[in-house]
Amino acid sequence: EGAAAPGGGTQRRIGLQPSINGLGEIWFVTEVSGGGSSEVLWRWTGGVSTRELEVGDVLDSGETVESLHYRQEVDSNVNGYVGFIAHVSPGRDAIVLRDPGAPIGDAVATEGDACQTGGTYGSIDLNVAVSSAGDVAFEANCPNGLATVHVPFGGAAVATGGVLDATAIGVGFRFRDPQVNAAGDSVFHGFRTGLHRAACPLGVCGAITNVMATGDPAPGMLGQHLDMIYDTTLNGR
Repeated sequence: EGAAAPGGGTQRRIGLQPSINGLGEIWFVTEVSGGGSSEVLWRWTGGVSTRELEVGDVLDSGETVESLHYRQEVDSNVNGYVGFIAHVSPGRDAIVLRDPGAPIGDAVATEGDACQTGGTYGSIDLNVAVSSAGDVAFEANCPNGLATVHVPFGGAAVATGGVLDATAIGVGFRFRDPQVNAAGDSVFHGFRTGLHRAACPLGVCGAITNVMATGDPAPGMLGQHLDMIYDTTLNGR
């Protein structure tokens, strides 16, 4: 913060959730003051920061970027795909996936789009994850509860895949921090009260496994119990 922003202006705020991938790239969002754009998506590699997307740019899917939500998450994978949340025209949040072959990015799911369980997405929330296969997991409000949705991306921005209904596992409030691996399996937690895993091969979600929950005994800590569950991760195994 306070450093000169490449291309003009001054770095004002640094995004809370950057990402590093196996290509040695760091992706992050900042607010910029005194420059041509108020928010910028950056790619840092080899000691150089490059502007990759900024407010006012038009996505390949046709929407204009109105905000990049510097407080929210950016995620990238070893193949150069990058997922992030943006506010796009006309005034709605979207999950954007940047294909390295089409660097501007496509909105793959947007507030108001049809939800796989019926109705439309009422909101898209804080977290997004991109697997090495290019699938995206994110939080979205569907009519029957909050869900983690996979969006397989194979050159066309089409939101297809499985929806995990929060109400089906007794978590009617929200899911948080979904992660997704190359097989499409997902792990997430239900508002700090339980950690869950779902097998979603090819985007079709099967049974949900409850890994742990608040109140469970803490492994290896005699007499201690889990009080709150925060963030998650998931590897290729």
